[in-house]
Amino acid sequence: MSCDSEVIMPHAPFDRRYIWIACAMALGAGFAIAGHMSFVLGFSFAPGPGFVSFVQTHGHVQLVGWTGLLIMGISMHVMPRMAGVPLARPQWRSWILWLMTWGLGLRIAGHSLVAYVQPSPGAEIILGAVVGSGVLELLGIGLYIALMRRTIGGAPGGELRPALQPILPYMRSMMVGWVLYAGLNLILLTAMAWQRQVAAPALWNDIAVRCFVGLVLLPVTFAFSVRFLPLYLRLAAPTWPVQRVACVYLLGWVVEIVVQIPPVQALMPQGSELLMHTGQLVKAASILGFIWRLGVFTRGHLAWLGPASSRRQRAPRQAKKADQAFGAFEGLIVSAYIWLVVAAGSELWSSLMGLSGWRAGISHDAVRHLYLMGFVTLLIFGIGVRMVPGLMQVRRIASPGLVRVTLWLGNAAVIGRVILVGLPGPLWQGIPGWAVQGARIAFAWSGILGLAAVFCLALNLWQTAKLAPAEAASAPASAPE
Repeated sequence: MSCDSEVIMPHAPFDRRYIWIACAMALGAGFAIAGHMSFVLGFSFAPGPGFVSFVQTHGHVQLVGWTGLLIMGISMHVMPRMAGVPLARPQWRSWILWLMTWGLGLRIAGHSLVAYVQPSPGAEIILGAVVGSGVLELLGIGLYIALMRRTIGGAPGGELRPALQPILPYMRSMMVGWVLYAGLNLILLTAMAWQRQVAAPALWNDIAVRCFVGLVLLPVTFAFSVRFLPLYLRLAAPTWPVQRVACVYLLGWVVEIVVQIPPVQALMPQGSELLMHTGQLVKAASILGFIWRLGVFTRGHLAWLGPASSRRQRAPRQAKKADQAFGAFEGLIVSAYIWLVVAAGSELWSSLMGLSGWRAGISHDAVRHLYLMGFVTLLIFGIGVRMVPGLMQVRRIASPGLVRVTLWLGNAAVIGRVILVGLPGPLWQGIPGWAVQGARIAFAWSGILGLAAVFCLALNLWQTAKLAPAEAASAPASAPE
């Protein structure tokens, strides 16, 4: 068949609805609840009866509603282009979006209210709605995984392009992590409703969160970093064994998590802690090795750190244009990786202390927020203002100045969130009272600062979308077929 007679399937345009709904979830629930909880705890107010359910709702929305929807929307646009094939079923995006949106909406409303209606008959209806949210999310996630597998599996000749091959372990990890989390979430919500509780079993909920963070969020951010940071930050193209580093990371993660599952702990009560710290050590070391090989901190210069006159003298023309068009996006990305170093370093320290028998590790709550707020969210801020305008067919961000505001707000939120709970207890004994009080105030305002940072990002992207050409603004929004 001649080239003229071949049918070339066009790529589907970017579906920006995922961006708007993800930002709405973050502003309306995820960071809003975080702001409420940090304010209550920081200023020592008495928590209400729904505080525990708020904690779990906040965590779920941040994982699935904020970062999860962004991953879905961007991956369904970027991955087909990297594979060299069109999205297999573009119309499925509407199904996925509405299943996830309705599922998250039911979860936010139901789980937030259930503590205030116990033990009235209405509690059973609300608990049923919460279980229904898990069903809807499982269906949406299953449809998303099926779409991605069908799309990547449709590559010509069944062979992956070089752009996809290095990050394949990360992509497989992401798919497994989505399914594991969705399944565990539904099981835990069903158990909560069956037992008429206001929160899911805490230990298993923590394992589900670890599955999502370790198998979805971190692998996806690593994969996107490998593919896009060489372009955005002018890094050297990766010639190091990306797949090998990914496999070492996943091996460490599996060992760390599997031994924390209650049945496994019951089988090996003596060795489980040793294996957990060993797996944590391997995982943290692999992350630090990944950062070093990526070269975020070892390139020739960091244009965003120097004064404007120095940047003009040293930075390439492309870097100047990017700085003018997209603001301090490099500062956000490099800040994210600084926090990733702190997070992985904290886990490395905790694992070494655990293996040596000392109890001087870093709080798991602080490490989790270093990963999620410090690394993942700041990386979203940085890559978002650099990548999303291009997906909307706009060559700049609407307000470069607002990007710098986002940089300061985001980093201030991270510092406030982790400084109080991150330092080991004995260190606080020698700190003056005014410093402890200052840390408590910073903690209290950390959630509101994070909320303000997300608002700046959302406002900037919304204004940027108005700059898009008319034909680009008509992304497919057809009803599910």
